[in-house]
Amino acid sequence: MRRIATLAGMLLLATHFAQAGCAAMPAQLPFEATPSPQQDPNWQARLAALDTILATTDLSKIHVVFLGDSITEAWAPPVFDHFNQYRGALNLGVRGDGAHSMLWRLPRIPFGTKLKPDLIVLLIGTNNLWPQANLTNVATGIGAVVGELRRRSPTSKILMLKLLPRGEQPNDSWRLQVDQVNKMLSACAEPGVTVIDPGPVLLDGKGVLAKDISFDTLHLTWLGYAILGGALEMPIRNALSN
Repeated sequence: MRRIATLAGMLLLATHFAQAGCAAMPAQLPFEATPSPQQDPNWQARLAALDTILATTDLSKIHVVFLGDSITEAWAPPVFDHFNQYRGALNLGVRGDGAHSMLWRLPRIPFGTKLKPDLIVLLIGTNNLWPQANLTNVATGIGAVVGELRRRSPTSKILMLKLLPRGEQPNDSWRLQVDQVNKMLSACAEPGVTVIDPGPVLLDGKGVLAKDISFDTLHLTWLGYAILGGALEMPIRNALSN
């Protein structure tokens, strides 16, 4: 019975992915596009904390939702509030999240019922990268998240961020992986889904990701978040005004 339910869920996700405007879903869904939880206690603790936040917040006043991994969760609160507090924004980022685990946790968020944001800002997928990762599968997983969000919150616009730079130098292997995935993510753009690439503003003129911007060449400093917030401001305004 569980196997039948799993197969049915996979077929449903395949349909939603196709509707998202991304590349065609393969006949057999990869791990990155299959809902599965993280075993990390910190990930599970953050989900429990978000359950409490969602249960105690007046969700009718939330107009913008940020979804993502540690890069989203770790927005420096003063910087996040400077750009987004007046909009009624809610940060639902979870450290360690990947496309697969975001798919698993989306049913815990009352999208389409109590929570009907005007805009969802999505940044996910970097935790699905590893040295020999199948990059097509990574893009497939991200696209599946877009499709599932469209199903659960059909009145929300989606602002999908391409993956941010990883690695200090332009020829770093992480950076090359990010570039390849980002090329595939362009296919997700369609009415209601805007795809942007804010990563270049985090780099200097030679394409270097400096320690002042990213202390570990992945996560951002306060300065990095200030730059990212500025880069997102007009796309968010445009999405909310159109």
